[in-house]
Order: sequence, then structure tokens, then C-alpha cells
Amino acid sequence: MVVTAAYGAEQVRQAGGQRAMLPVIAGAGADGVEIRRELFSSEELLALPALGESIELLGLLACYSAPAALFMPDGTLNPDLTRYLSEASTLNALWLKVSLGHFRDAQPLDALRSLLNASGMALVVENDQTDCGQLAPMQRFQAACREMALPSR
Repeated sequence: MVVTAAYGAEQVRQAGGQRAMLPVIAGAGADGVEIRRELFSSEELLALPALGESIELLGLLACYSAPAALFMPDGTLNPDLTRYLSEASTLNALWLKVSLGHFRDAQPLDALRSLLNASGMALVVENDQTDCGQLAPMQRFQAACREMALPSR
């Protein structure tokens, strides 16, 4: 996967957005592209179906990265997760990638399972460079996911 952000946000913007980078990425022989939500203008967010079609026409796989935490400061699921899953689905992404955020306990994982099952989308959860990006919460989250057989990586 080639991350569109690897070209730099300004270059992506000057090229005409992430859609304009797809031929470059495909031409380089990449198998896929990581689409970054933070690089979208409000107009580009409205054009996700066209971006998904372009990805497919070029024979690329896609994943979708949203600059958002899975868990809010109070330990609840991010209320925007449904929107991000829908956007990922519109792009025909293989998975949605988010940061862990403020994971406290397994209580919201049943709701997460329901959202993932309804969307059919896989979820990749990563640490980030914030105070939330510590090893222990990620280990607790991964253990809870294994215990509940949640489809996350």
C-alpha cells in the first residue's frame, strides 16, 4: 500500500487531490493505496464514490485511514465511527484504520462488534503519538478483542 500522504499534503493538493495521485501510484506498480481522510477537502468528501471508482478502474486495492480515535476520553466509542465505516465502504476499502484513543474496558466492544458486522468492514487500530499511544492500553484492547473474537487488527 502506498500512502497518498507520502507525497506531502501540499503536493497532493496541488495535483488535484488524492484521486490525481492514483495513476502515479498505479504506474509505479503498487498493489494498493491508503486514502487519508485528513487530505480531503469538503468537496472531495462528497466525491468519494468517484474516488472509489477510480481506485477500482486502476486495479488498486484500498484502505482508508481516518485521523480519529476509536475511543473517546470517556471510554465510549467515537460517535463518528459509523460515518468513517461508511466512507471506507464507499471507497471499497479493505479496512478502516483509526487510532486506539482512550480505551478503558471491554464494555463498548459489543457495540463495536455490531457496527463492524453491519458494515462488513475490517478495522485496523494503531497507536499514535499522543498520550493515548501507550503500550498497556493497546495490549488490553488486543486481549479484549481476542477474547471476544472481534475482527480487528
